[in-house]
Amino acid sequence: MSKFFDNTSVIEALLKRKWHIIIVTIVAALCGYVFSGPSFITPMFKSEAILYPANGEYAINEEFTEQMMQIIMSQDIKDSIIAKFDLVKHYGIDENDRYLQTKVNKKIKKNIDVSKTAYDAVSLTVLDKDPQMACDIANEMIRIYQLKFDRLDKSKRGERLRAMKLVLDNSKNIVDSLRARIKEINSLYGVNDPDNQYAEIVKGELGTFEGAAKVDKKALSEMKENILKYGAELKNTHTELGIETKTYSSVKEQYDQEMTLYLGFEPSTNIISHPGVADRKFSPKRSVITAVSGLAAFCAVVLLVLALDGMKKEE
Repeated sequence: MSKFFDNTSVIEALLKRKWHIIIVTIVAALCGYVFSGPSFITPMFKSEAILYPANGEYAINEEFTEQMMQIIMSQDIKDSIIAKFDLVKHYGIDENDRYLQTKVNKKIKKNIDVSKTAYDAVSLTVLDKDPQMACDIANEMIRIYQLKFDRLDKSKRGERLRAMKLVLDNSKNIVDSLRARIKEINSLYGVNDPDNQYAEIVKGELGTFEGAAKVDKKALSEMKENILKYGAELKNTHTELGIETKTYSSVKEQYDQEMTLYLGFEPSTNIISHPGVADRKFSPKRSVITAVSGLAAFCAVVLLVLALDGMKKEE
């Protein structure tokens, strides 16, 4: 029962000063509404773009997303938009300010945000008092990013091509060397099919074919010696040539694919959502500020009323 009477006294205390509470709440809400207006807080407009890695080599992955974010917010891209849009003047910063660069970068950090979405895409958000300026800055940052990344990627592909060319040339030299050795054994020593040639020599030595009596035994002996000396080498060289030819073909195929990408060059990034010109302000949220101001004032005055009522009872 004591709790009931305590609650009753609280309600009575609040009802007793209800007009004070109502007036303070309304005044606070009105102040929040007035002071969140354009005369006190500059309205900001938002332009947002969503960038997504293209398919293929740049399939979506966290590492590439992080790389995109770092490049977009790199200092040289910031410097480019500062110069192009004269952001020093646009942000109202004194050109002779000792900490000019720091202040401009601080403004950019406040108004430009790059973040990762739930699906590992990249969100670029630009806030500005001019909706067209916000859109233009976003588009320019995307344009510079793509040029910068394309240059970096082109350079990386070029280095990869040079490395592959060394491997390709080395493989070709080995193939040419093996072919030259085979040709040398064929032409200088007359060995081209060791197994069949050896079988024919044996027939000649045994005289088991027609005309065997007219065979030059000396030439036959030399040929046999050459086969015994170079036959195994010839077969091994043919085997090595087959392996090296396959290696060369594989490297050549990879090299041609890389060269096609290097010359054709597909973009690494897709723009899923292009920046747009906002038709309504993003901040401040006037209705939210008004509601929060009124609610905060209401809570504060209620607590004050209860505190004063409690102090009065103690007296």
